[in-house]
Amino acid sequence: MFVSYFPTTIFQRLRQVVQKTLEDNGIDSNHSFYEPCTERLYSLCKSFLKVSLLRSLLVASKWATSYV
Repeated sequence: MFVSYFPTTIFQRLRQVVQKTLEDNGIDSNHSFYEPCTERLYSLCKSFLKVSLLRSLLVASKWATSYV
């Protein structure tokens, strides 16, 4: 699966950032929307993170093969 290629610490850190962002915007763990907002924001950010990581890997591999 795609996620297994990336260290879990990246996704753990992403979850921490999402939780802190929600709390900074007034949605703490006692708020009724906390769980749905956490899951939705995490899912969206994870999608962008995957695309960004893949794009970086593609650029790096093209760069590496051009100098061989």
